Amino acid sequence: MLVSIKEPLTFDDVKNVLDDVISGKTVVLNLEMLEIDIKTQIFYFVSGGLYSLRGSLHNVTKDIYVLVPEGVSVDSKLKETIAEKSLYQI
Repeated sequence: MLVSIKEPLTFDDVKNVLDDVISGKTVVLNLEMLEIDIKTQIFYFVSGGLYSLRGSLHNVTKDIYVLVPEGVSVDSKLKETIAEKSLYQI
């Protein structure tokens, strides 16, 4: 399984996040460094895209998410590992 780490700086950077999910990759999406309005816009876009792709979204910390394609499950150990390496904690 391939895992892609994405840290978009603008809304325009988000298209490639869903492209990775379409290609079967699991994506760790880090929104920690964004302003709230851009963060919200990206979250809504990604969650809507995942819904249409039948993927799922898993919250790791306040602003870090794991996006997985259909048929992939996320182990809680992966979420814990990502949370431990985050700059910010919940």
